[in-house]
Amino acid sequence: MHDLAGLTDYDVLVIGGGLAGLTSAYALQKQGARVVVIEERGRPGGLICSGRFGDFTFDIGAEAFAAGATEVKDLCGELGLPVVAPRGKSWIFHHKRAGIPEGALPIPHGMLGIPASLDDPGIVQALSEAEMERARQDLTMGLEVGAEEATVSDLVTARLGKAVLEKVVAPVAGGIHSASTDRLNVDTVLRGLRPALKEHGSLVQAVASLRGLKPGKPAVLAPEGGMFRLVETLAQRIEEGGGLILSHVRALDLEPVDKKSDAEADGAAESNQPGSAGWKVIVSNTKSGATPGASPINIGETVTVTVPQVVVALPGYLAAPMLRKVPGIEVGQLPQGGPIAHVTLFVDCPALDAHPRGSGMLVQRPSSEDIENGCVGAKAITHYTSKWPWAEEAAGKGHHLLRVSYGWANGPQIPVSVEGALQDASRLLGVEISPDQLLGSMIIHWDGSLPPFTPKHRKMTAKLLEEVQAYPGLELAGSWVAGSGIAAVVRQAQTIKLRGTGWISEAEEDALVLGTRASRLAVTQSETVASALRDQGLNVQLRQVRTAGDISRASLQKLGEVGVFAAQLRLALLEGNCHLAVHSFKDLPTQPVSGLKVAAIPSRADARDALCAAPGLTLETLPPGASVGTGSPRRAAQILALRPDLKIVDIRGNVPTRLGRVKGISAPQADFTDGRETREKISQGAHDLDAVILAAAGLDRIGLGAYASERFDPEQVLPAPAQGALAVEVSEVALKAHPDLAAALEELNDLATALTATAERAVLAELNAGCAAPVGAFAQMERGILTLTAAIISLDGAREVRISDFLQADPEKTFAEMLDQAHQLGESVARALLEAGGGELADLGAAKARG
Repeated sequence: MHDLAGLTDYDVLVIGGGLAGLTSAYALQKQGARVVVIEERGRPGGLICSGRFGDFTFDIGAEAFAAGATEVKDLCGELGLPVVAPRGKSWIFHHKRAGIPEGALPIPHGMLGIPASLDDPGIVQALSEAEMERARQDLTMGLEVGAEEATVSDLVTARLGKAVLEKVVAPVAGGIHSASTDRLNVDTVLRGLRPALKEHGSLVQAVASLRGLKPGKPAVLAPEGGMFRLVETLAQRIEEGGGLILSHVRALDLEPVDKKSDAEADGAAESNQPGSAGWKVIVSNTKSGATPGASPINIGETVTVTVPQVVVALPGYLAAPMLRKVPGIEVGQLPQGGPIAHVTLFVDCPALDAHPRGSGMLVQRPSSEDIENGCVGAKAITHYTSKWPWAEEAAGKGHHLLRVSYGWANGPQIPVSVEGALQDASRLLGVEISPDQLLGSMIIHWDGSLPPFTPKHRKMTAKLLEEVQAYPGLELAGSWVAGSGIAAVVRQAQTIKLRGTGWISEAEEDALVLGTRASRLAVTQSETVASALRDQGLNVQLRQVRTAGDISRASLQKLGEVGVFAAQLRLALLEGNCHLAVHSFKDLPTQPVSGLKVAAIPSRADARDALCAAPGLTLETLPPGASVGTGSPRRAAQILALRPDLKIVDIRGNVPTRLGRVKGISAPQADFTDGRETREKISQGAHDLDAVILAAAGLDRIGLGAYASERFDPEQVLPAPAQGALAVEVSEVALKAHPDLAAALEELNDLATALTATAERAVLAELNAGCAAPVGAFAQMERGILTLTAAIISLDGAREVRISDFLQADPEKTFAEMLDQAHQLGESVARALLEAGGGELADLGAAKARG
């Protein structure tokens, strides 16, 4: 069982580990939140999950998303997941009825069966002459016909007739959304169709405008390897980024913290908003139920935890009872989803190599008479290994995976069995599949998991989301509030913002606010600048911001973007939450940000790297095979060049945290800005390293310079560009509003530091290198001569390209002109590095997103 009391160490508690919960957690974490996700079942992912037969892993839940969902495609790209299109046509299976033989027709190109052309074979073959004549009326009837219809069934019937609805649209839309079309809201499941209808005056022409006249672009996409890879990778990124995912943990109840008693206890003014002081959540450990589909069982004692922000990312039927207990929130009656079952069949059937029905079929809804006549009981079949090329290769020659789906919403209940699924698959595909060809099977039930998004439900959830806005720190996510489909879920979850936890202190109304990270080093650096500005008569107050770089446990190469420490500070500047920010110049991306300006570069501290080991130890005297910790590929490469026998350990954490891992030294008091995980590691006293390498300037600034057992000559270990220098970044809005601030910042500028840091950073900019690239640079200003040395080193330290150059500074030039000269020197050295083959030694974009 989990120790649930530790949940209070997190900024945001996400209740529910499905796609909505994982996406919102990932989005909040990128905003700098420390996030914990709880999931009552044994795995995260919800309706997106995988199964396995031998070495073949495949989707047993949702397997694709709408191709037009740019948010999902972008998310997959960010996570390094290539997306692929399915192959093969899809079909509609019609039952044998009076005068009509049993058979299959291709699904027309369009949207949920609504065709983009009435000449499409799927429509022509499905309709009689009279039914086709009725459908063609759509092209000439007034645009007002059906314009106000809320459901798919009413809209299609009004425009194209009942036959198009029953023969084509109902099997497609009902099969995809597991609901009858009279319960599907048009604006939810067919986004953009109603405005297109008003523009074109025809439903068919509206669909053509959105999808094109002929098939071309795929309707759906999926990550290569399976849809389940999306949730698995999201979970991995969350945990790498400092978040926590706890399975078998359930939230039982939540309520806003009593704002009045909370304020009185702190001696503060009472807030006028419920939930502004946080949320109390009652949680419990769980264990699995008697069957995989059964609800988990609570075990152990319940625990009440208080967190600043809660995201309820549960299915509607689980979220509603919890929300109804919050005063002022009303949740109406929720529509019930129909029972769904998937029978997965893994068969050895070479006859299916011909892919007789492409990627699969949707089945016409059976009547009572159809059932009596022994019709196909399934509502759909997916030929998974035909649909996804990667799956066919993974399954092996002659082996095929079939997913046979059952469960008509508000319709006939068909018995579900492996034997029945084999019979239905044989009839649907036109290939006899015998029981002795079965290699494996599984039955998965999703009873009630996909409730239809009816017009009444849409109206109710819109009102609910408005009510929730009155509760700071309470957010809702999931298909029941976002809308039907993976795209809607991801789109809505990505809009959730971190509330009320980014700022630790409040400033006076007339103060200049200096935003700072929460670490001891960042606060010290910020206070140094604030003090200098106060000496010039300005009222400067600090306000602390937590960044993604502070909470992540991933290496710099895996954090997903450049500027992991600076991004949240820059956002705070742009949004007006602070006026200025102090960065370690080496952590600031070289690309400028519109609306922001580096307005001051104060005098530089010690630019060197330092070895921190037991007293008396140096790099030369470390024992053979010693473990040396660093999070910098640049430092690691140069240390290996000097001592190839050493073991480099990738580490994260602030300065005291890193020092606490070194054998033979008494670590300083820990700085708990890295969260609960770091706190646990410190408490365990894990002295697992012989040394760590840190920036000398950082040690000196927080009074820990004595921990440096050796400071490396910059010619021996080239520092990071601009290491030891600070950059004061200001919003242009603040500079215009506070002329005294601009003048005061000019007084902080140090010419030599500005020139050397500019030249060094120009090397990075010209190389287009990330902050984790193995690139070192060091410049000096002596007797009016600016000298610059830079190098690119292979990660194993075995190879290096190093270039030096200089320029004579012209004292007659302005400050800006001299900076431009320094920048040109850096660019020249960078080009020389590339011409000498430096670009072949390492990945210069090492801090960018990786697959």
